[in-house]
Amino acid sequence: MITVQLLKELKDYANIFSEENTVKLLDNIYIEHTILIKKDKKILYKLIYFLSINKLQVLRKYLESNIIKD
Repeated sequence: MITVQLLKELKDYANIFSEENTVKLLDNIYIEHTILIKKDKKILYKLIYFLSINKLQVLRKYLESNIIKD
């Protein structure tokens, strides 16, 4: 475990970066993004960047364990 000394102004926020809190997804935030497509342009459906099979599996496991299921 690494011990870090915080500035006294930041002591109230120390728990934000705890290991327990850094693995949580925000469940009370709603973000909507709109991408405006120019007329007569096609939308490309492809990966934004490459992820190895191992990294995809880790990502899926993380998302499945942290997303609230109805």
